[in-house]
Amino acid sequence: MLKEKLTIDEYDELGLFSSYQIDKFEKKEIDVYTLVAVITLNAFNKGCQVAEV
Repeated sequence: MLKEKLTIDEYDELGLFSSYQIDKFEKKEIDVYTLVAVITLNAFNKGCQVAEV
């Protein structure tokens, strides 16, 4: 479980990354499964970075 919240900058970074991936999906560079996997894994990774170890 997360001990801290993401900052506004971290949310912004996740949003920009997601927008970039959606653009790649719309251009048919990646499929929907890759889109969901990449966005989910990136968000999970960012959450783990702020979790207390």
